[in-house]
Amino acid sequence: MRHTRKEVVDRTKREFARLDRVVLRLTPADRNRPGPRPAARDPWTVQDALAHILYWKEHTLRVIRDERRLPEMRGLDIEAALGEAPAVGKRRTGA
Repeated sequence: MRHTRKEVVDRTKREFARLDRVVLRLTPADRNRPGPRPAARDPWTVQDALAHILYWKEHTLRVIRDERRLPEMRGLDIEAALGEAPAVGKRRTGA
């Protein structure tokens, strides 16, 4: 199934608006609750997860607007940063 840029942008806007409505209802106690994470990973609070989501919302908007990556993200080698071997046939390069 192919998606048009307009469909993706429209769906992203709807998803962001829906998330924003949920976040607005969170209390401070809600934000400090533990979030779901695998046992082998560092624990996150709901606030930690929201910070992660916020970063990716910003990134998505930069992509939609055809803006360049942030300087700290240009040329980032994710596999090296995570200490993982690159997936065969999945290696991407460039900004």
